[in-house]
Amino acid sequence: NLTDITMDPKYAGMMGYTEAEVRVTFQDYIKDIAKQRSKQKVLISEEELLNEIRNWYNGYRFSEGETCVYNPFSTLKFMQNKRPKTYWYSSGTPSFLIDELKKHPESMISLDGTTATEEELMDISRLDKIDLTALMYQTGYFTIKGYNPISKRYQLGLPNEEVRSAFINSLVQNFAPITNLRSSQETVK
Repeated sequence: NLTDITMDPKYAGMMGYTEAEVRVTFQDYIKDIAKQRSKQKVLISEEELLNEIRNWYNGYRFSEGETCVYNPFSTLKFMQNKRPKTYWYSSGTPSFLIDELKKHPESMISLDGTTATEEELMDISRLDKIDLTALMYQTGYFTIKGYNPISKRYQLGLPNEEVRSAFINSLVQNFAPITNLRSSQETVK
């Protein structure tokens, strides 16, 4: 028998680095990066650097509990390259997601204000009819921001700066021509 642990709070810290793990595991890297930036005349404390890393790569939440985790791939790339970039996003573009948005532009959802039940988030039984909110959650572009135990609905949004900046840039690249065309058509009328 298989047990689905996807949204079980007991396992929420398994899919990334917790705050404590980042502080302990990468302590030497954080010290070195802060020193290196100071030599480059960019004064930054270790705590400020941790805030930068948190802002860029933390924020993934997989249950109604409070545990958030850092994207492990991007956190490792940051430690290697010593600067924030859209590492995870750049490793694979969301062409399937963008194609779905292009096919169904009317289904465009708010990037920081949608809600869903657990059943809605986990229902991917039909790929030809998958809900855009579920798709964004399942692919890591949305995360849980809060939970309302009365309505049993999750508040969803973009997890961090890495996803926000890369996804918005991708939307602009893919939808700006459509918007400009529509604006031009309205001007001509």
